[in-house]
Amino acid sequence: MIQKPFIIAAAQVSSNGCILAENVTHHVRVAELAAENNVGLLVFPELSLTGYDLRLARASALTVDSPLLDPLRRFPFTLAVGAPVRHPSGAHHIAAIVFRPAGVSVHSKVNVHETELPYFDAGAGGDPIDVNGVRVALAICRDARQPQHAAQAAAMGARVYAAGVMVDQADYAAKIVALAESARRHRMAALMANACGGVAVGKSAFWDEDGQTVVAADDDAECLVIASQVEGRWQGKVVPLT
Repeated sequence: MIQKPFIIAAAQVSSNGCILAENVTHHVRVAELAAENNVGLLVFPELSLTGYDLRLARASALTVDSPLLDPLRRFPFTLAVGAPVRHPSGAHHIAAIVFRPAGVSVHSKVNVHETELPYFDAGAGGDPIDVNGVRVALAICRDARQPQHAAQAAAMGARVYAAGVMVDQADYAAKIVALAESARRHRMAALMANACGGVAVGKSAFWDEDGQTVVAADDDAECLVIASQVEGRWQGKVVPLT
């Protein structure tokens, strides 16, 4: 059980096409709201910096040293931002760029969908990250539907499993069942940060180690879904974006 205060949030946001500068500015505004709520880890949806247009996302792929990302480097907590990333090898990954006070790292999507393979390569994932003494494993959308992905995260000592996703109505029920089951099976709390706008349905959520819902957004409005644990007990709230 996590013993010290810990606050995690899902950023339920929409993206303005592949207009990266505008999306970065929006991410900064969301991160500022997270800071006001003392969040230690803020997780954005899959491809949140570009939106889920695979052709345009690949064409907009970034390297982690891109000056476009500089506004996201200044926060004193951890952000996991959904982005297309161009590796020095030439590979293109759907990834979470993790901004931490100590530096930047990349967590790539392992289980790339068949419709994504013409544009993106399967990645190697990444190790859990430490957030205020808590090990958190990241997942990207389809990763969270694969039982072995959560099992590997638990085996590496993760106590929280955080997924950035882009889920429509057809896939929503299966996704939340998978995340709740992973939480229960591995005694590992779980977060889902879903996109909103377009086909994405929002309804981001957080589950405790018993697979019980702690907090969830009711709809696809932009918001923060925040879960905190103090002295072993989870509580949650939804903070609208204005």
